[in-house]
Amino acid sequence: MTQAETRDAAGPRDAVGRANRRGSLGQGIGIGLLALTGSHLVLWGVLPSLHPFWAAMTFFVAPWIVLAAVAVQFLRRREPRTAWGLLIAAAIVVGTVALLFGLVVLIFSQGSGHH
Repeated sequence: MTQAETRDAAGPRDAVGRANRRGSLGQGIGIGLLALTGSHLVLWGVLPSLHPFWAAMTFFVAPWIVLAAVAVQFLRRREPRTAWGLLIAAAIVVGTVALLFGLVVLIFSQGSGHH
């Protein structure tokens, strides 16, 4: 096996040519957003058959358990950058929800008070 074949078989490389075995931050963000939105979309179709309390708890908790399981898998594979990307994806989702909640509160607080 030539040196070029050995280098290609070793996996992805960084800009200098060293093996990149720590994962990818962008890949982690993408996988994290996909895991959270995909989990919520799947649950959106399944939950109407459950009791309202359990449906709400499952809808709010299960996607985060999926994200944590994916993060543990990447940490076991020794890809910490990808796991950090998952954490950033979680922060993006939490920040977006907090921003939207704040906007709704602001809109209702600007009302005249007459219903």
